[in-house]
Amino acid sequence: MITLMPAYHGATVATLGFNGDDTATSNWGAMTVEAERIPAPLTFRAPSAEHATESSLAALHDTLCRVGPERVLAILVEPIGGQSSGVNVPHSVPHRSGVGRTPR
Repeated sequence: MITLMPAYHGATVATLGFNGDDTATSNWGAMTVEAERIPAPLTFRAPSAEHATESSLAALHDTLCRVGPERVLAILVEPIGGQSSGVNVPHSVPHRSGVGRTPR
């Protein structure tokens, strides 16, 4: 599983490992599922939306190469960063990364 950082995907035991909250993960231990985390394309911290997109997709590529795509169950991305940041993911991210296209 690969998720963005920061991220909030819920407060159930099943999703605590996806959120990046190490305290919650350590409290629940083996009941949580650990995830690889890549930086979210936070446009307000980047020189441009394109730079944010490129940086996030480069981190995704590096993570897939390091972990191996055959070991990734899913890539969990929320289009709006709600409780974690309130930031929208740039429209180019899912289109450029091939999200939702099969087979990949």
